[in-house]
Amino acid sequence: MSGRGKSILIRTSSTPSVTIGLTLSTSPSQLSLSSLSTNSFYVVVTARVIKTPRPGQCITLAKRLSPLASLENRSFADIICSNNSEKKIEIYPINWPHFFFDMNNLREDWEFVTIPPPGKGVFTTQLEVPRDKLEAVDLMEGERYHITLTDKCLGTFWWCYGSLTDLEGIRLRQWESQEDRARERQYEASWKLDEEERIQKYGKGPVSFGEEPQMLAMVPEGEGVEFEVVK
Repeated sequence: MSGRGKSILIRTSSTPSVTIGLTLSTSPSQLSLSSLSTNSFYVVVTARVIKTPRPGQCITLAKRLSPLASLENRSFADIICSNNSEKKIEIYPINWPHFFFDMNNLREDWEFVTIPPPGKGVFTTQLEVPRDKLEAVDLMEGERYHITLTDKCLGTFWWCYGSLTDLEGIRLRQWESQEDRARERQYEASWKLDEEERIQKYGKGPVSFGEEPQMLAMVPEGEGVEFEVVK
């Protein structure tokens, strides 16, 4: 999976600066029919830094539309039964996702996570498989189901070197190239935007645009995960 091609939500460079490896597992390791109505079942995503030009620094990134955010944002394919490929747990969304956010203050609407430096640990998140999706399938004891990532969301819209602690007090803005920022300054000057109003809304604190989003890629490690349905 390259993260490039038709209907890709997050496009990444073919030569990224930073590569994040993703591994899938489940919690618990088996899906119990007897506890289906009471206990949650999770897909566990583990992320580690595989490649970086700054091996001593962690990576902070936005979860939005990535495999770290949700099972139902096109990051994951439907969960297919290995015993019968026509049978599946449908998690793949029907409609395209639409989000509204303040590009000048991403903290208001986006969640950010930090992945430790290479060899210093991993980041792990649990994504619950919606109970109604499980109950909609006639699950049978002995069946095995396979969970895989798609190639549509293998990246992020915002990232930087350093931790969330390093970003305290810093306003996070959507990435813009130097050329875009220059054009924006010209636009603001031409329209004489009210500086007082802007300061009142966002303050005078420091701002970070992060690093170029295309330069961080996520790579699936392995062929997903399989779990068994038990009594």
